[in-house]
Amino acid sequence: MIRNISFQDVISALNAGPLCEDDMVACLNWWAKTYSANPSNSLLAIRMELLTAAVLLLGDQIIPLSTIKHFLNPRSLIPSDGPLPPNLLPVAISKHLTSTTLEQRISLDGIVNHRLAPLRLQSAGVRAFRAGRVQLDSLGAMTKAEVAGILKDIQCIPTSGGLKTPGESYFLKADLFHDLPVVTLASGTTLKPSVERLLADLGVRKHVDLQVVFTRMIKTQEWILSPAEWARLKMTAAFPKETKTSEKRTQCCAKDLYEPLEVFRQLGLPVLDWGQHKWRPTSDQAKILFDLGLLRFPPLDLLINLCAGSDQQIRTFALKYLVDNLATRYPNYDPGDFYEISYLPALKDNKPIMGSPKDVFINADYAVFGVFLVFAQPSDVALKLKVQQHPSTARIVTLLESTAPQGEAEARKWFGTLASRISDFSSAELKRLSVAPIVPTQSKDEKVISMRWLPPSQCFFGTTAKAAFHSKMFVFVDFGTAANGFLSACGTKDSPSIEQVTQMLLAEPAGIFKMAEGVANYLDFLRSIAVNHRQLSSATIARMKKASILLGSTRKPASGDTDYDDDNPIEQYDLKRGDEIVVADDNNALKNFGEYLFVAPQEDILEEFYLLLGSRRLSGLVKEDYKTTAELKGTQLPAQIRSLILERLPLFLHEHTHARTRVSFNWLNNEAHFIVTSFGKLSVTKSLAFGTIRKSKTQEASAVAKRAGSGPIHLWIAGNSQVDMYEVATSLNRLLFDSPKTNDALLFMTILSTDLKALKRRGYNVDRILKHQNAIRQAALEEQAKKAQLIAKPPAPTLPTIPTSTTSPLPLPPQQDPQDAPPPPEKSRPLSNMMSTFKKRFTHDDKHAREGNLLQNREQMQQVNESLNEGYCDISGRVGDLIAVGDISGVKVFVSQEVPDPHTFMPLKYEPLTRFAPIMKGLAEVYSLPLASLHIFYDLDGGLIAFNRNGSIFLNLRYYEAWHDAEVKAGSTRTAYISWFHTLAHELAHNLVGPHNSEHEFWFSSICERYFGQMANRLAL
Repeated sequence: MIRNISFQDVISALNAGPLCEDDMVACLNWWAKTYSANPSNSLLAIRMELLTAAVLLLGDQIIPLSTIKHFLNPRSLIPSDGPLPPNLLPVAISKHLTSTTLEQRISLDGIVNHRLAPLRLQSAGVRAFRAGRVQLDSLGAMTKAEVAGILKDIQCIPTSGGLKTPGESYFLKADLFHDLPVVTLASGTTLKPSVERLLADLGVRKHVDLQVVFTRMIKTQEWILSPAEWARLKMTAAFPKETKTSEKRTQCCAKDLYEPLEVFRQLGLPVLDWGQHKWRPTSDQAKILFDLGLLRFPPLDLLINLCAGSDQQIRTFALKYLVDNLATRYPNYDPGDFYEISYLPALKDNKPIMGSPKDVFINADYAVFGVFLVFAQPSDVALKLKVQQHPSTARIVTLLESTAPQGEAEARKWFGTLASRISDFSSAELKRLSVAPIVPTQSKDEKVISMRWLPPSQCFFGTTAKAAFHSKMFVFVDFGTAANGFLSACGTKDSPSIEQVTQMLLAEPAGIFKMAEGVANYLDFLRSIAVNHRQLSSATIARMKKASILLGSTRKPASGDTDYDDDNPIEQYDLKRGDEIVVADDNNALKNFGEYLFVAPQEDILEEFYLLLGSRRLSGLVKEDYKTTAELKGTQLPAQIRSLILERLPLFLHEHTHARTRVSFNWLNNEAHFIVTSFGKLSVTKSLAFGTIRKSKTQEASAVAKRAGSGPIHLWIAGNSQVDMYEVATSLNRLLFDSPKTNDALLFMTILSTDLKALKRRGYNVDRILKHQNAIRQAALEEQAKKAQLIAKPPAPTLPTIPTSTTSPLPLPPQQDPQDAPPPPEKSRPLSNMMSTFKKRFTHDDKHAREGNLLQNREQMQQVNESLNEGYCDISGRVGDLIAVGDISGVKVFVSQEVPDPHTFMPLKYEPLTRFAPIMKGLAEVYSLPLASLHIFYDLDGGLIAFNRNGSIFLNLRYYEAWHDAEVKAGSTRTAYISWFHTLAHELAHNLVGPHNSEHEFWFSSICERYFGQMANRLAL
């Protein structure tokens, strides 16, 4: 009976004897088909029996199939002619089978997983390496590692030193010192990239291990490097960089790595891979590495960049490392070298932010500017990092020029913060700020409020209530005391200077007149300019002369009648140039021609101002032609009039204080020099020539005066009417004075027409003045006689004169020369009455002495008939306008205009002021004067020691410093008290007698005697 073949039948047949090549191929193919048709787990046991039973007969060799572990893939590049492993399936069999059949059905592996120790790869050459590379490429990562592990300890790599393990072998480029085992093929063929990759995968070294270097250099001293080799080693990437396990190992030059310290790992810097060995910076290996360039600390610029990096943790470590090592590692640290790098931790709006040295400062006050940051570390850290306390003044100036505060609140903060830095700004910087538009102000235009920015020099302190009229012309600001102090240093003033006010007027005179809202306010405005016109530049004065800025008035009859005496004339005002306005110094001419002219306001200050700007006096524009009838002879009237005039003229001249006369009284007293003539009738034709105006009027007169050149003065009087003393006074004044005033004519008329007793009742010291003048005239006549006798004699040398106590050419110590006081004038007032008089002058409110900030020194000048030629001596010391700068111990202090920087005067002169003021206080007690009547002033040159004005006495600090301050500072005040005691007595005497004459000396001596006891008591204290 025939039955199906079973697996046991196959096993039995295989056990019967070995199979030839063809039978073995057929057997294996049968098994592959059987396994493919039913791949169950039960077949695995059958496969084991099959492989155990099957035996191959290959020539003379009997090969049990159970010993076969590998097969040769025909698609691989491994040569079939060996060398091959003994457990390899014969190629004659495997070439008839697929790799799938062998791997999956029969469970054979490829040839790679085979120990190659017995093989001589050097004989196989490049073919073996290339084949191995293809095999490794086809394997996974795990298998590659396994292969490398198998070959790790096998000397299978052909090198210049024989077969070596992969770990002992080096590529050619790693042979630094030409004695390392370098991969070398027997044929001398250069390694291809594929072969190099194979060797690298097997573990052949591309770099020399550090321990090899150290072993040969230190322990065995096999390597003694030349300078060239040492330099080459420095530039060779032979040193491993410490990496994370997942990163590829990289080699670097020593100069690109840092010693393996934790701090450098925290900073994220490339660190030398030192393995498991403990790093010792003092070891021989470390010294070699340092010599090769291994970094011990990062360069400063790199560390700064780490401080400014995006990683907050690294920033923190980097800043700490920088601060800790500034003294040892970075002594040349300068934040200016990193001006633009944001590496400093700071705060902005209380939020952390990184900032650069140009923006980060210690002082938190500067955060208000919005662009400056506050350093967010302790003060000791700021000190080490050289963080600036505050921005430089140059930076602040640039900031303000580009970004001004946007409103009042912001300006108050900004300027208030800068107030403490005023002394840090240079003059040039403050000047730049003075013209920069940095002050926010509100501009009102048709009920629309908008912001505008002005330079500090165009703003002023105060409110509109303080200067209502000026507030319409200028901008007034008030940001608080501190902020105002900064603006003051930048050029903001308490009030506009006269130059600024005038420039505003010149720019828009019609607009200013409209702002004034009335003639009175505009005249006040002009008056303020007139009082201070000396402060104006010559260029401004020249412009004013050409501009229609002066207010003139003209009076027109209300009706068409040309009679100027209309009861209700119409007064018209207009702005004119100075040369279009006249100064009305002749009332008669004004009456005749006023309707054709624009006239200046009749005030002394304004009239002088108008004259300065080109106005002319009316008297100089009117010419007079006189016509007379026959002379009246035999009448006593001319002699009476002449006698009256000569009798009263000294009284008038004594009261007349503002101008000198063209002729002296003695000259006029000569009969040949002053001639009075009477005519039956006088008529005067007055002709006006002013611009295009040509007018004339003829009228009768009662008196006219005329003089031809330097000839005698003729006074003509009319006999047909009573002599009008006003016409007499007016006519003579035009000849006696260069610029007579209307009030002078009224005064002279009053003196001429009033009885002497009446004059006496009105306060005129008729007897004293007349007797005094007679004595002077007599002395003058006697002196002239003496001079006539001495004409032929040579002049005797004159002795030097001693200056008075009020003036001195240089600040030298005053000489006290006693002089014999002359006997007092007859019928003089008792000293007690005189002292009462001057005390009343000094016991008043001191507001007159300090009215306004500018003190215009317009002290009263008195002139008396004193000299040989009957001239008038000006005895009052003069200084320019004074500026009030403060007070010291209740004493007001002023400086003259030429003193630079008046606002710094008080601090600069604080010490001498504090020593001078107590002396003045003591003298005020001696003379029983209120301290408010004594003031200190200071000028730069001149001989003025003291002067008085409106009942206030001013003493010169400059002379005190030169004469007495050194002694007072040393504790001796005696000399200072005595000197200034006499100076005050001298000035007090001037309040009784104006000139420096014998009468002044009498009162000076009397005052000194009267208060000598009190002074002695003061010196005894």
